[in-house]
Formats: sequence, C-alpha cells, structure tokens
Amino acid sequence: MFASKESRGMESKFSKSNSFQSYRSIFDDDCSTDGDEEKVIARKRDDDRKASYVTICLLFIIYGFAFTILIPALPSLILKLTAQDSAKSSVLYGLANFVRYILEFFVAPVLGSLADAKGRKPVFILAFVICAVEFVLLACFPSIPMIFITRALSGLFDAGIPTAFAIVTDIAVYRGDPVSQQYGLLGSMIGIAFVIGPYLGGYLSEISLPLCFALSACASLCGAVLTFLYLEETTTLRMDSRSRRSFHRKMARNDYSEVSINPLVGLSIHLSSVKLRLLSLPLFFCTITTGLNFIMYIYMAAEFQAPARSIGMYLAFHGLTNAISQGILIKFLIPGCFNEKNATLVSLLLSGLQSMLIAGCTESWELYVVNILCCLGVIHYPAFKALIVKESLLLPDGDKYQANLQGALASIKTLAIAVGSLLFPALYSYGAQMQPPMRSLPFLAAGSLYAASFVALFFAVHDEDEDRTAENNNKHNATTVSTSRSNSRSAISAAAGAAVDAGLMNDDEGIAMSSSILRYNAVDH
Repeated sequence: MFASKESRGMESKFSKSNSFQSYRSIFDDDCSTDGDEEKVIARKRDDDRKASYVTICLLFIIYGFAFTILIPALPSLILKLTAQDSAKSSVLYGLANFVRYILEFFVAPVLGSLADAKGRKPVFILAFVICAVEFVLLACFPSIPMIFITRALSGLFDAGIPTAFAIVTDIAVYRGDPVSQQYGLLGSMIGIAFVIGPYLGGYLSEISLPLCFALSACASLCGAVLTFLYLEETTTLRMDSRSRRSFHRKMARNDYSEVSINPLVGLSIHLSSVKLRLLSLPLFFCTITTGLNFIMYIYMAAEFQAPARSIGMYLAFHGLTNAISQGILIKFLIPGCFNEKNATLVSLLLSGLQSMLIAGCTESWELYVVNILCCLGVIHYPAFKALIVKESLLLPDGDKYQANLQGALASIKTLAIAVGSLLFPALYSYGAQMQPPMRSLPFLAAGSLYAASFVALFFAVHDEDEDRTAENNNKHNATTVSTSRSNSRSAISAAAGAAVDAGLMNDDEGIAMSSSILRYNAVDH
C-alpha cells in the first residue's frame, strides 16, 4: 500500500475499475435481492464522490492561512509589549507555546477518539471555530495574559491538523494510494499557505496588529462555514452496511460511549507494538526542533536587523520550497528513488545540515541559499508518519482507529514541541546574553537533535530489516527441507519399485522396506 505495484492490494477492493459484485461483497454482503443493486451502486457512487482530496486540501489551505498570518504577528506583539527585549520576548513566547502544546498533549488523543466515534467533520469545524475565537480575543485584548489564554484555548480544542491527516488516511486507504505521497500533498497545502500568510502577516504587522488578528478570525470563520457545507464525512468509507447503520444510529442519538476521555488510551493502543515504540523515539527527537519556529522571527530581527516585512518574505519563500518539496518532489522520490525509511534517513541528514548552515549565516540572503540546498529536509515528517501508519495498519483493527492514531501521533508531536518551546528560547536567551552574543546556539542544538534522530531511526529500521531477513531465511530453509523430503520419498519409492520389478523382493516386502526407511528419515529430520 505504501511503495510499489504490490502495494495496490487495498485498491483491488475499492477502485472504480472493480466489478459491482466485488464492491457489493465488501460493503453490502447482507443485500440479497436484485432490487438492492441500485442501492449499492448509488452507495458506491456516493463513496467515490467522498473519496476526493480536493475539498480537504482547499480547507487545509484556509486553515494554514489563518494561523500562518500569526507567525510574524504574535512575536511582533510580544516584542512590542516587552519594549523590543528579544531575550525576554523569546522566553515569554516559548512559555506561551509550552502551555498550548502541553495541554494539546493530553487533549489530542481524546479529540482523536471523538473523531473516530462521531466523525471527522464536527472536530474539524470545532478547530476552525476555536481559531476564530482565539484571534478575536487577541484583536480586542492584546496583552501578555491574553496571549497565554488564547494559546491555552488552542491547545484544548484545536485538533485541525491531526483530523485533516485522518481524513486523508481514510481517502488514501479507500483509493489504495500511497499514504506518504498524500501526507506530502497535505503538507504542501501548508506550504502554499506559508507563501501568502507570513508575508501578509509581516506586512500588516507594520500597519496594525489587530488587523492581522481580525483577518485570521475571518479566514477561520469562512473555513468553519465551508467545512459545514462541503466537507464529506469519510469515517464510513471502509465500513460495511451494518457498521454504517450502527455509526449513524450513534450519531443520531448522540452516543459517546466509544469516546475515551483517557488521554493515554490512544498512546497505549498504538504504542503497544514494539516497532511503533522504536519509531516514536526518533520522531520525538526530530520534532523537538520545531521549537526553532518560535525564535526564528526574533532571531532574524535581532541578528540581521530585518524588518517584519522582510522576515515575512523569507518565511513565504520557505513555505514555497516546502510546498514544492512535499507536493511535487516527494512523488518522484517515494517510491521512485527511496522507500519511506531511506527517504526519512536522507531528509533527517539534510535537516541537520540546514540547521548547522543557518548557525553559520552572517547575512540574511544566505538563509535563502541554505533553504534551497536543503529543501528536501522537510519530507521527513510525511515519510515518518507514513512509516508509523503502515505499522499501525498491521495491528488488530488498526484501520478503524486512524483518527485515534493521528491523535496519538499529535500527542507525541506536541509533547516534543512543548519541550522545544522551552529549550530553544532558553538557549537563545542564554546565547544572546553571552559576550560576544551567540544567538545561533539553538540551531547548533537542533543539528545535534537531528543527528540523534537519524541514529535512533537507523537502528530501529536496521533491526526490522534483520528480522525480515531472518524470517525470509527461515521460510527458505523450510521450503528446502520440504523439497528434500519430497525428493527422498520419491527416490525410496522408485528404488523399492525397481527391486520388486527385478524379482529381488515381493510387493509386501517392498512396501515394508519403503515405509521403514521413510519412518527413519522422518525421525532423522
């Protein structure tokens, strides 16, 4: 399902080229009369319409646009409130994001469980509505306490990203598409939003910060309305008719019995596999580096004296390269040149190299060059997630809990980001106060974390390859032994028959000799 023509097994169940009988046997095996065929055909047509990436991609661009405007706006607000004290601003911004992500660590699996039990659409609408409330509060009450409050609201209720990935997983499995490519497609939508949002946010930050927040709130409200009107529910795509009826009955009577309020349930289900635990460690290490995003604006403003508009332009360029890498180049790299494992390893090396090179930049234009040279480093996250989803689908009922899995992955990610939101601002503040200032210290630390992630992933997939090789060898040895025994029986039977034909023994003696030798041969093996 992930890397080759052999991976299209799931597509044999769901693709449009399949016969009506195949679809009916999977989804409507309880239909028994010819009159039901029109109903099944209509349901298949409806499912094929739902299994479209267009709507979720467009909505994800709106979602990304709403919060990428804030990337220059929030640090600019904090710098304004702290009288341009970059060291203090970095610490405050890091603490505010720590509050957001530590809350999201506990809440994301619960929202993922809710999305599995009640559907993706309500959770996605909730994400847009919470974003709108957050931005309205910032526009009306711009202060340090309000920044902490809105960050907390976002951590408690905003599950837009994991829900979007769950929707894409539903569609990809239904259609039999490579999941890593579709994750890259979704990542490229964020890249497209990055092309517009940060530049516009930087430009408006120089005019009016409340205007930035008001624009984000309007985009979020539009996203909520469009989600309500046009987003189809994808949870039922892989359900048979009986499961669909049960799902819709629970929706109608507001049954929340399957929604777990224990935030560790998702982690316990999907980390019960040894391979998932091994893959989670390097994912945690490399995701900590996301904390660099919280100091990038402040770093560029202090190190290169860049105005808000220039910083927004660089972030827009960064988003453009991300969109190209995750939306276009990844389709040629996976599975054409690399599988998910090798692509992740290579991209981790490139990301580490990028962090080290940024630490050595002395002019702002050098950041553009580094971004181009190491642009493929951003594909490690979709490739990483595809690896983990591939393993999760091997678990019992793993295909039924993809939103829960995305919530569990979001918990790991948010815990790592929470660590990064404390680590990198603290390193920046420490480096800024050194004589001479060493503001690039966080980027050196990020390079070390990427190296640690590379080593952990290498050994995780290396052990997996060894296990697979040993399993193949065992199968080969078993086949060889079976063939050898079959040849031995044939040879013994032939020899006994020749002896009987030559008159050296009668039929009963030949049978007795053949049986005796075969029994000895079996005991010897």
